[in-house]
Amino acid sequence: MRATPILTVIQVTDRSSRAYAAAAEGFRSDPLAVSLREIADRRLQFAAVLRAATQPGSPPANTPAPRLHGHRHRDWYTAHEFSAVQRTLLVNLVRSEDSVLFRYSLALAHDLPHSVLHILAEQFAEVGDNQDRIRALPFPVNPDETA
Repeated sequence: MRATPILTVIQVTDRSSRAYAAAAEGFRSDPLAVSLREIADRRLQFAAVLRAATQPGSPPANTPAPRLHGHRHRDWYTAHEFSAVQRTLLVNLVRSEDSVLFRYSLALAHDLPHSVLHILAEQFAEVGDNQDRIRALPFPVNPDETA
């Protein structure tokens, strides 16, 4: 069976959730762990919403998609120092986000029902926001600079 663009997005979103959860474990008591766990939970929600939207009997294309409650972190973490392990975890998250954003952009280019496109567009924006926040941490979180 050939994977559809939406199935691929769901799979990378699930993997992304696991990556954020693993990164949160690497930060344990650090305040950033809370934000990373929240992102992991959001990614699970993303996958669940997409699965529901693509199931038989889902709302027709002209029905508005369920909103994802525009979750945005109001206070993003600013740290002074990270351990080498924590830096590696963050760099790996950026790499993972590159893959997620790429898969979302491919799916957005397909002819999909409006309700699914709306969900994808909202999620794509939030994934991009999260990646921007990680890249803005007070040290270079650029996979190319650490290779």
